[in-house]
Amino acid sequence: MVFITLNDLISSAKQEESDYHLKEAIRLFKQILAISRKNQDIIKVAELCKKIGDLHFFGIFMADTEQEHGEMIDYGIEIYEEAIQLYNKLNIEVKVLECLAGQYKIKADKGISQKYCLDMYANSLENIMEVSEIYRKQNDKTNQLHVLEKATDILAALLQYCINSDDFEKYSNIGDDLIDQGWALIQELGRKESIGSFLFLEHLIFFGIKFWIHYTRKSGRIEEIPKKHMKRQNEGFKALDTITDKFAKAKIYLSYGNLNCTLVARYIHDEEEQQELLEKGINSYEKALEITSDLNIKPYLINIIFWLNYHTVLLGKFQYVQKRIVEDIKEVKSIGKIYQNLYTFWGFLTNFLSAFYYQYFSQRSFLNIKSRITYAKNGIKELEVGLEKLPFGPFFPLSYQLLTTLYSQLILLTNDKDIREKYIKEMFACATKAEETGKIYKGGMSKAAAYTSLYRAYKTMSDVTTNKREKISNLMAAIEATKKNIDYAVEYYLIDIATQMHLGILYEDLAILSKKTGPLHQARELFLQIIKITEEKGYYYPAAAAHEYLARIEDRLGNFLASAKEYELASKAHSESLKKIKFKLLKDRVREKLEYNKAWNLIESAKLKHKNEDHLKAKGYYEKACEILNNLTSFQYEATYYSAWARLEASEEASKMENHNDAILKFKETIDSFSNAIDALKKVMKKSSNNIEKDRKFKLQKVANVRISYCTARINLEKARILQKQGENLSAAENFALAASQFRDICTLFKIEREKKELEAIYHLCRAWESMAFAENYQEPDRFSEASKLFLKASKLFSDSKLKLLASGNSSVCLALEYGCKFNESTNFLKKTEYYKEVKTMLRKASNLYEKGGFNDGADWALATLILFDGLWNLIKADDELELESRKKILQIGIKYLKSAAEIFGKSGYIERTKEINEKLKRIEKERGILHSALNIISNPVISRSTAGIVAPACPIESSLSPKLSEINQLRIQSKKRPETTLDQKKYEIFYDDFLAKSSKIQKTECRIGIAQIGLSKTGDILTEFYQEKSSGLLGFKNDKISLVKKKIESIINNAAKQKIDLLVFP
Repeated sequence: MVFITLNDLISSAKQEESDYHLKEAIRLFKQILAISRKNQDIIKVAELCKKIGDLHFFGIFMADTEQEHGEMIDYGIEIYEEAIQLYNKLNIEVKVLECLAGQYKIKADKGISQKYCLDMYANSLENIMEVSEIYRKQNDKTNQLHVLEKATDILAALLQYCINSDDFEKYSNIGDDLIDQGWALIQELGRKESIGSFLFLEHLIFFGIKFWIHYTRKSGRIEEIPKKHMKRQNEGFKALDTITDKFAKAKIYLSYGNLNCTLVARYIHDEEEQQELLEKGINSYEKALEITSDLNIKPYLINIIFWLNYHTVLLGKFQYVQKRIVEDIKEVKSIGKIYQNLYTFWGFLTNFLSAFYYQYFSQRSFLNIKSRITYAKNGIKELEVGLEKLPFGPFFPLSYQLLTTLYSQLILLTNDKDIREKYIKEMFACATKAEETGKIYKGGMSKAAAYTSLYRAYKTMSDVTTNKREKISNLMAAIEATKKNIDYAVEYYLIDIATQMHLGILYEDLAILSKKTGPLHQARELFLQIIKITEEKGYYYPAAAAHEYLARIEDRLGNFLASAKEYELASKAHSESLKKIKFKLLKDRVREKLEYNKAWNLIESAKLKHKNEDHLKAKGYYEKACEILNNLTSFQYEATYYSAWARLEASEEASKMENHNDAILKFKETIDSFSNAIDALKKVMKKSSNNIEKDRKFKLQKVANVRISYCTARINLEKARILQKQGENLSAAENFALAASQFRDICTLFKIEREKKELEAIYHLCRAWESMAFAENYQEPDRFSEASKLFLKASKLFSDSKLKLLASGNSSVCLALEYGCKFNESTNFLKKTEYYKEVKTMLRKASNLYEKGGFNDGADWALATLILFDGLWNLIKADDELELESRKKILQIGIKYLKSAAEIFGKSGYIERTKEINEKLKRIEKERGILHSALNIISNPVISRSTAGIVAPACPIESSLSPKLSEINQLRIQSKKRPETTLDQKKYEIFYDDFLAKSSKIQKTECRIGIAQIGLSKTGDILTEFYQEKSSGLLGFKNDKISLVKKKIESIINNAAKQKIDLLVFP
């Protein structure tokens, strides 16, 4: 028989306490208490009651069930009460106060309500601080440090029950003072075991409170972290080897992990230093988790799991998270059952983490819609349960933000109109709650969550509504929310950049919907700021993406030169980023982006040359771009598309050079090229999994069809010009009318006002040429008048001043023709005189307009025609003059005008006109009659039939593939992964062998092949029925389905053998 002495029992109890086996320590101290009661040692009994109460202070957190947790709380309150009564009898006030502090703290652990718990913790803190003051006055520094350490635990818990800013401010200030006192005592006494508690409270106040409710985006300098805090954290980490208290170590590791991850997220921008700090942070969290798991202190375990997952997700360690998230969720859900009916922040976190997990998978497009809806609904359930017992104010807006996102997912995944309306109401209710609960704070992520929620709600509505006005209204509201969010989103500097980029994209969307350029200019300013920030800090990949976005904005504004420059700068930024990348797959991806931007630099240069009607250079740029795109597997369809553009440029050039038949042939070839591009787009669209990319390819098909329509209209225009030159005016008019109709149809398809006006101008030009053809055929002044008005309409629509002047000049020529027609018809000399003056005025005006527009040949034609008409007028006057000498003088003036006109026509290249005038002069010398027709003299100048300005209008859909925001951060994170050499190691080797050749047997001439089919899903959803997601993120068979699948395979093989199958293929 073994006898255990009281001293052995005390020694064992203390050892269990030291090892943090608190439940066992409590059991042993209860036995010692029973012995002391028999001995009626009141002082010893009081001490033991207090000791057991103190053990419950943390021992409660080791309870394994809800029932055990409640029983330990009740016993802890009871045993402290006994200690209080005994110490009152002994008149030891300091011990009474210390026991009261412990008792209030354990009462708070009942979790009855937020207010109840806050009051209990406040009472507890008040009493423990009074104890500290007593020890300070007694100069008992050891006990003072001991109670201050206990106060840190009370205050850390209390802060998790605060809601309003005043309480946070009040208790944070108390905490700062408490930490300074404690740290001074640690330095003086050399008691490093106490470091953990003070560091934990300091990290909670600074990173857990100020970051959540105080800081703004401007608080992004490392100087914002107090130097003394940085110094203390480093001292604490260095002291770890000398500290034996496991829980103290866990607190230091947690604080140090949080510090390093926060530095990476917000303050440190050198990538090598970031990587080093991130590894330190994760390692520290893991060590804290390991110790806390061993100690079984459950609230701290939940806190560490939350912070570890929070920071690894925030900093992009997705593979790391995927490996552990499933097991972490299982663990916290198991622990959460203990606190499910209590108001505790750690209990709430079990719901929050689960909801976060569900939200993550609800957004994964590789899952079927049914599964994603289920995930979203489960997330909502988790949060609704958690919110019922949430005591910590800053997490209300964050929770409502998560709810808003989950409802947004349901809206986007649901087709039923009534159900969608229900979700919309719930989404806006959550967004409103987020705003209400977030606006009470000065800044930080809680305030940012309010605006993020509003953004998500309005953006979702903009996406799903079909009413254009509502779309614009919701989009503008989303923009306002995002602008406000930028000031408070302080969790990660890359999220700041991504948010600003997203705002730029929202402005672009608004510009598309509203057809206004104002938002595009706002987007431009935003991207210029982003470029400045990212390039200063050496974030080359985000800088490249910003250049790409800006290039797209400039393209949409029609600034093709600026767009080309931005693509060039994007290529340079990608080149810089390659210098830092060691991961081979990522290098390949960035190289592809680099080459893609080079191609788009050439495409934008081609657009500029096209706009300036330098078609041959444009063609060359397109061809060079296509050479690059053809070598990029992901973008070969673009090479097919823009090679069609190269052909279009050749067609435009042939038309410009008046080679009408060649132009017709080339336009037909261009139509075939765009048809091939449509086929290529359809083919790649089938393989696209990304909806945005699918939509882009679909829109490009529509634009290609518009280009085909444009080429068809141009063919009709070229035919009309051929017919007009052949003098077949009616047939020409018919083709002009057909071309006009086609241009009008194309015009309706363009949404951007600038391009729409250009097409409207071309439509009016075609109509004007149609009227001119009819006028020339029927010699009707009204037709010329109509043509003049149509040219004037075209002039008003052209944005290019040169084209405006050309169309206005043509309008004046038509008016000259109108008056010339009237001049011919009139027999009244006075009337003829009036018409003569009008013709001269219009021709002079036309000459001036052509000259201003740079159309010198046209200006010379108008001037020469004006002089020629003066000559004609003098010939007419000479015919009517009876007095011989006067007639001769007038005739000489007329001849002089004719010779001047001939000289100008000759210099300008109008050879035929020169010949006509010289023929007239010969006839005058021989005194033969001349037909005095104004229309014959004026006729149509070549410039009036010029297709200058008729070029295929730009279309904003024909822009580069937009960078994905999700990819920007992902690529930066991947750039820090394993080096290239690790990827080059062979994982497996493929080899080929001819087993038939090696066999000495005569081979069969026939082979019976069977295809294995396991069977059909009973539910119609084979993924959900048979598979589940594993911790790796991959799908695997559900455990209860493995035996079923094995039996199926055995059955199939046996059946194949009976059927004499030689080769069984499993698809």
